[in-house]
Amino acid sequence: MRFPESGDYALNLYAKEKKGNENDGLPNVCSYLISTDRPTADATPFFVSGNGQLGASDDFHSLRMRVVSQASPYVEDPGNGEMDFLFSTPIPCDLLADLNLCRGKKERNMEGFSFVDKKRDKTTVKARFPETGNYMLKVFGKEKKKDGSLPLVFVYLIVVNQPMSDCFQFPKKYSLWTEGCELSQPGIGDTIYVDKTIPFAVKIPEAQDVAVKHPTAGWTHLTKDRKQMWRGDVNTGSEAGKDISLCARFTQDSDSFTVLLEFKVRRHDLQVTYTVINLIVLQIRYNELHIAKEVKCNLVT
Repeated sequence: MRFPESGDYALNLYAKEKKGNENDGLPNVCSYLISTDRPTADATPFFVSGNGQLGASDDFHSLRMRVVSQASPYVEDPGNGEMDFLFSTPIPCDLLADLNLCRGKKERNMEGFSFVDKKRDKTTVKARFPETGNYMLKVFGKEKKKDGSLPLVFVYLIVVNQPMSDCFQFPKKYSLWTEGCELSQPGIGDTIYVDKTIPFAVKIPEAQDVAVKHPTAGWTHLTKDRKQMWRGDVNTGSEAGKDISLCARFTQDSDSFTVLLEFKVRRHDLQVTYTVINLIVLQIRYNELHIAKEVKCNLVT
């Protein structure tokens, strides 16, 4: 609770049993009288989305999910601008996460700044926060054997005062990157820079062939070792902004590859700095030549 002014406040709580009639209203079950002479320094209202409920839904309990870390759905200032949310998922299920930055009464979708890492009976939802503000992290899920859309299972509200420095997005995940797939190298969220040769190590069940595709450097086929891990060294190319695609072929009688993950290649900060410095030097030299020409013209006249 935040008290914008000093004075007396009434807090009323309403509740009813879940098995009760949905058409019945929620009766008042408890009331508090709160008196304060010290109003909050931050009088910004809490952001309310949907029915305003945070935490677990009925579908969360139906999946027998359990929160392993960050038990409170209200999280204040992760400190370094990134967080991991761990869940126990004993029932095979499909999960996805949706991260939104909440400003005023509007939500802005932060695509690429959350990632679901699913491994058998546990799941880690990774989130990064590039700006200060209030974030809503929504987790959706359903049993694998069931058809249809994924209902909302858990909602977090995260207050971020210190965003992540040099914040960049996670790899883009496609539908066939599912439970059982494991990225060992590069690490999930590692920065991939230009002009590098980096090791790839990935486990993809039932894959017949695995390759990494670069738009200019071409295809690099990985080799499967005894531990069923596909490995190989991949050149990142010399152009920033290009996508490296992790692809797999799942049938022997087809040459078709399917994209599983996409990684954005970035230019190193030092390279950007050197480029800016070079531009400044060129501008200075141009200015010097321009001044020299003007001086020469003045001397002639």
